[in-house]
Amino acid sequence: MTLQRDSVDGVEVFFTESGRDVLSASLIFRVGWSDETLVTAGVTHLIEHLLLHGEPPGALRVNGSTASQLTSLDVSGAPDDVVAYLQVVCRRVSEFPFGDMNHERRVLAAERAERGVSAMGRALAVRFGVTGLGLAGWSDFAIENLRPESVSPWLERYFTAGNAVLTLDGPIPTGLRLPLPSGPRRPTVPPVARPFTFPTAHEGYRGVVIATGKVPDGPAVTLAGNVWRRRVRQALLGRVIGPRSQVTLASEFAGPEQILGIIVHVGDKGARETLEAIRTSLDDLAGVGPTDRELADEVTRVRLGATSADYNKAEPWLVARRSLAGLTARDGEATVAEFSAVAPSDVAAVCRQVQDTLLVQVPPGTDRSGQGDLTWTPIHDPAPDTPSRTYRLKGPSRWVDRETPVIRLGATTVSHQTPAESFTLSLPHVAAALVRRDGGTTLVSADGDTLRIEPSLWESGATLVAQVKNRLPESVVLIRESISAVNLPQPITWKQWYARRVRSWIRRPTE
Repeated sequence: MTLQRDSVDGVEVFFTESGRDVLSASLIFRVGWSDETLVTAGVTHLIEHLLLHGEPPGALRVNGSTASQLTSLDVSGAPDDVVAYLQVVCRRVSEFPFGDMNHERRVLAAERAERGVSAMGRALAVRFGVTGLGLAGWSDFAIENLRPESVSPWLERYFTAGNAVLTLDGPIPTGLRLPLPSGPRRPTVPPVARPFTFPTAHEGYRGVVIATGKVPDGPAVTLAGNVWRRRVRQALLGRVIGPRSQVTLASEFAGPEQILGIIVHVGDKGARETLEAIRTSLDDLAGVGPTDRELADEVTRVRLGATSADYNKAEPWLVARRSLAGLTARDGEATVAEFSAVAPSDVAAVCRQVQDTLLVQVPPGTDRSGQGDLTWTPIHDPAPDTPSRTYRLKGPSRWVDRETPVIRLGATTVSHQTPAESFTLSLPHVAAALVRRDGGTTLVSADGDTLRIEPSLWESGATLVAQVKNRLPESVVLIRESISAVNLPQPITWKQWYARRVRSWIRRPTE
């Protein structure tokens, strides 16, 4: 089966001949969640859902997916039915079903509430903040606030013939039409990382160790990642992890580069040993590269995969996606040739690049000994400006405790200070502000740091949140509905304060 290319109505088409009576098609657009901002996060996902909205006709199988840079609309069935359905989907771009937006927003909001953030998503959010690939940790953040006036420009910019490709696992059917609006191909934009001093480390989530680095795209990256993962697994097997695979390899394209990562699920123990195994294996590979046997085994796996029937069926889809994302598009033969030409020194060079851009995330409380070259807990708080007003907690604490939390609001910063720590957020660098109608406000900085202010807990709390909102540009404010009065946070009462003091006094050890 030879991969072929053509075009229909300005849409590039990649196809091959599978010999099946069923036709599988994917209409793919060069847009994803990494193109969004925090105040539009979810717009691509919403459009994908609405373009496929409703029950597909006949026996068609329909699915959609939104990734970091690509959005795919997939349909499979009898060729005539596929042709008819693709035309319907393309017409919906120009005749978009805005009337169904409210229902679909609620569906996606419910999905978001149930869906957690992946380990790789957490790593990307730390590295990039709330822009570009960092939005992996903020999936569909603004879905409740999307309106037709924010969706229409997105449709016009990204859902065009020049910004799409079609893949088929059979010949182009007679009568196929793709009536999309005209428009150019949109380039991928490499994301900008936060200003860390690499290698750096961050206390993340319990039970998982994540190590990522940024590398150029290429076959050596795939081989390096596979060998690195196998070495880490061998080092931890029987000591930290069991026979089931708890070591995974993850990657995400960042324009012409990749974020390559190792993820190890360690449970409650083993974080230090895992971190050491990850870094030791990386150091060894960066020094001398893989053994000839390791490299040969990985190339053999690539060769077997690239010559399988499944690969031949999926080849148009694989090549088209790489082409659409601005990456080198390889067919099966070219893939095998490029991987076969990789030398141990090429893999070593990739591992050195991972070292130079290494970000590790470990569970809180992980022993840091032996990792002296890592810059830990990269927090870059801005310096607070002269506060215009200080706000104190309601309740007895402000009267009887010497040190209690306060919020200091200045012209350009807001600081939350406790006896243990102080956190300052720059108001001009707020990426989004969730403001409930009852006044509850959550500020999210461009780095992904958050500050929640509940007016019910602070003296003059309504004035505080009003002044904060007045210091923010209207474009970053997202209005949300109030929560029930029962769920509103309440300040501590004198009775509760007294009970806590008694308990702490009773539990105090005697000399």
